[in-house]
Amino acid sequence: MKKLTLALALLALVATLAPQAVQAQRFGARGQQPWGNWDQKPPREMVESFRLYKLTEYLELDEEQTAQIYPRLAAMRNASDEHRTQVREKMKELGEQVEAEKWGKAADLAEEIHGLRGEHQTAMHQMQEELMGLLSDEQKAKYVVFERRFERHLQRMMHRARTGDRPGPGGMGQRGGQGPCAPGFPWSPNGG
Repeated sequence: MKKLTLALALLALVATLAPQAVQAQRFGARGQQPWGNWDQKPPREMVESFRLYKLTEYLELDEEQTAQIYPRLAAMRNASDEHRTQVREKMKELGEQVEAEKWGKAADLAEEIHGLRGEHQTAMHQMQEELMGLLSDEQKAKYVVFERRFERHLQRMMHRARTGDRPGPGGMGQRGGQGPCAPGFPWSPNGG
């Protein structure tokens, strides 16, 4: 019964994401924004849509790869979201136990949190291995570079948003035309 439920959920996820993946594959040629209407999406969704679009573009994924990779990326994102929620709840509980000076229960919760983190890392590693198995050697190298640069770019943007730092002449907080709309940014060999 569990396997059937899991299979149906996975099928629903693939059915939902595959058309979007194929559609995102075609956006660049028509000059449309694949991430949709910026006014109607939460910031996290906008960032994820932009990330998927740029990843597809940078790795030059074909339609078949896109249909296989997008569900895996969605599963990774969902697993990370679930992990964060679990850890947040356990941390709240741990804080309550520490305040009450119930050290035995607090120690048990600390070990549980540590275990959750280890399980999550193992699961993420397995999912990354599956994803890498779908890529060519060139795409594997580009994927690792892309993920690092995109993460650094997001961190810089969040820092600027928090500190009120204004964008330079390149827009989006980048100096010298290195904003995300500049050619190749941050995915050029010299980027980020």
